[in-house]
Amino acid sequence: MSLTPLTHADVPFRNTRGRVVARLRIVPASSASSIACIDPVEARAHGEAEVQLIESSRYEYAVLTDDPTLRVRCAPIFKRSALCADGEDWGTIETRAHCGLLRIELVRANTGELIALAHVEVRSVKLSYRADYRIMLTDVAERMMGLLYDARAPAQMALRPAWRDEPRHIQQQIEFLRETLAAPGFQAAVRRVMTHPHRQLEAQRESRPIGKPFKFDHRLARQIVMGAPRVPLPKAHRLHARMQSLGVAEPSMPAHVDVFVRRDDLDSLENQFIKFALSTFRDFLARARTLMRAHAGWEVAAERAAQAEHSLNRLLKADFFADVSALRIAPFASPVLQRKPGYREVYQAWLRFQANAALHWPAGDDIFHAGQRNVAALYEYWLFFQLLDWFCARFDVATPLAQTLLARDGNALICMLRQGVALGPIDGARHGLRAQFSYNRTYSAGDAAGSWTRTLRPDFTFTFWRDGRPDSPTHLHFDAKYRLDKVVDLFAELDDEGTAGAAQREDLLKMHAYRDAIHNTAGAYVLYPGNGEPTLMRRGGGLLPSLGAFAVTPRSDGRVNGMAHVAAFLEEVMMYLNIDATNRRQTRPIAR
Repeated sequence: MSLTPLTHADVPFRNTRGRVVARLRIVPASSASSIACIDPVEARAHGEAEVQLIESSRYEYAVLTDDPTLRVRCAPIFKRSALCADGEDWGTIETRAHCGLLRIELVRANTGELIALAHVEVRSVKLSYRADYRIMLTDVAERMMGLLYDARAPAQMALRPAWRDEPRHIQQQIEFLRETLAAPGFQAAVRRVMTHPHRQLEAQRESRPIGKPFKFDHRLARQIVMGAPRVPLPKAHRLHARMQSLGVAEPSMPAHVDVFVRRDDLDSLENQFIKFALSTFRDFLARARTLMRAHAGWEVAAERAAQAEHSLNRLLKADFFADVSALRIAPFASPVLQRKPGYREVYQAWLRFQANAALHWPAGDDIFHAGQRNVAALYEYWLFFQLLDWFCARFDVATPLAQTLLARDGNALICMLRQGVALGPIDGARHGLRAQFSYNRTYSAGDAAGSWTRTLRPDFTFTFWRDGRPDSPTHLHFDAKYRLDKVVDLFAELDDEGTAGAAQREDLLKMHAYRDAIHNTAGAYVLYPGNGEPTLMRRGGGLLPSLGAFAVTPRSDGRVNGMAHVAAFLEEVMMYLNIDATNRRQTRPIAR
């Protein structure tokens, strides 16, 4: 990302005809808030605005216009100053947790009529958020595809999915597809298909003059004897005398013979499928673009669909695809599609696309509604699947995950991830413990099994029972904190003014609240993307109770940095709880 720092920015408000009717001046409110711009070409490629603010920052704004009746509408991020006189609109911008495209409306003050729109980008404090967003979104899409196949176990698959015309659902699929198409791995896969394509050898009939060399076989013998028209053999030719000795009065040969030549042919079923898959992506984006432009408020989604459609149109005009015909038979069982580099990646992308057509994910609104890219929310959902992998590998989860995570709504399947999930209690393979994994579990205030202060809801909770006793649970809570840069920020001391690391301080205090307010809680921990070693703060020198932080980061190769530390810690906790339970049994007084 190439950023050019600015002291201020004037963002144009454009009406439906593209005419600039006003400008929005934005100025950083402090040195901690920055404002920058990126190259227009880079902005279009990533579907972003050129003017870039930063999350969790504060700015000042003023509407520059000759029309005193115009006002900005973008609550709660924009706050108009109470000191504004009639005909003025100025105040503050607090980006808070918003990340991604910010849609700013210019309306008529007395009627609320929408006059024009402006857009700015609110980028994450982490410069790697673009790559993180793409990696995690692709991973989540693959997990959902697996859930869908587990739920349906399809023996056949429709080549043309039936898309619903709901803008929220369509926008989710636009985002999933755009990130797939823009991923370096997918682009490299398409280039590999075009430079190292699968070829099939095909025998083609070709007519050649008799004087040109060709390979003789049994199919040519009949043509030499009976082929017409014929030309006489010169007397000097060695076959002339030979044929006369066999009783041929006037030796001759056919003027032309038909030979069969084996040639490479690009028009294979596998190449037809690649063209079909890319055409399917393009057709969906064209349809999505038209649909989104017909609904007010979805202009950003329509523009992003149009950009991706344009890229696919340019790709499909390559000479390679001109030699490939339309798909006749779907070669799903082809080893080329399943294993050959390039073909395999495009095939997997098409499978994800098919799955997304049949699956609706309401939590997607938290991530990319109205053009935003909430990487922090996506990081939380991505971590859910990472922790779920550990739990399912460690405990015998008999109930299929599809039954827990999916619900049917007519012919569609809905992923219920945002509404909270609980797996277990389940007996463990070792240590004699029972366990449960919960997502967004609510601990109600005043509840004997909840919180004794106020209602709390950690992101993830592992609950263990010793001796199989349901009345003695041990809770470990984990919270996802994408914006945390390094663990030293979380545990740093306050400065002289008591304000250093305010956001990180809130995270640490929340961990204390989980630990101290929720009954039977032994530990609370932060999960954040970084490269640091795990940090634990233990009370009394034992493993529990404790607070801490673990760095868990997505990687482009599909692996995960840091999950090994989380898994090792959870294993250590289970061993600790089992030993503690054993000691309790051994020291229990003998009943008389």
